[in-house]
Amino acid sequence: MDEIVKAAMAKWPNVPNVFGWLKLDARGNWKVKSVRHSPENPVFERMGNRAVIDFINRNYEADSQGRWFFQNGPQRVFVTLEHAPNVARLHAQGWLALHTAPATAVTPSAVLLDENLQPYFVTLGGLASLDDRDFGLFIDMLRHADGSMPEEALLERLLTGNAATGALVLPLQASLPVQLVPSAELAQRFGFNSHPKPEAGVEDCY
Repeated sequence: MDEIVKAAMAKWPNVPNVFGWLKLDARGNWKVKSVRHSPENPVFERMGNRAVIDFINRNYEADSQGRWFFQNGPQRVFVTLEHAPNVARLHAQGWLALHTAPATAVTPSAVLLDENLQPYFVTLGGLASLDDRDFGLFIDMLRHADGSMPEEALLERLLTGNAATGALVLPLQASLPVQLVPSAELAQRFGFNSHPKPEAGVEDCY
């Protein structure tokens, strides 16, 4: 967390939190509610200012309830999550990076695949969903436990939902077994809240 943010938190400790204005999409883009929004039809626009994006990335974390937020000075801006708290990019050289630090390799402890063929990675920074632009690379990197390439027929069955992963692994820093997991279990299993709400009795902002 930036030192200037810590100083602002100490100076103004009771600033109301903000909900429903910031979103993390499935490709790791930050989106903010447009001034043209209406309660019935909210519109979110992608942020393009690199300095602002980097500032959000450096000051992005979760509270004890699994609600992820951007600490904007003394104010917490809670984030709506499209998939998971983090978004991962997979590089052809065999390493993974999160949207908050795209040039820094992270070491996942597990690889998951849900019923929609959405890959996820368990990391020290929280659960990360794979950017869909890297799905083809993910499939190309899959191997059997002995290191051999899966048969094309097996991959076709997997892609159509007609096969389990069996003993498939993803070779990153180590060969990680690909585990199947229902998407409905992810939030509870990994302790995150995709649609954070204010606590009862607390005056916050929407």
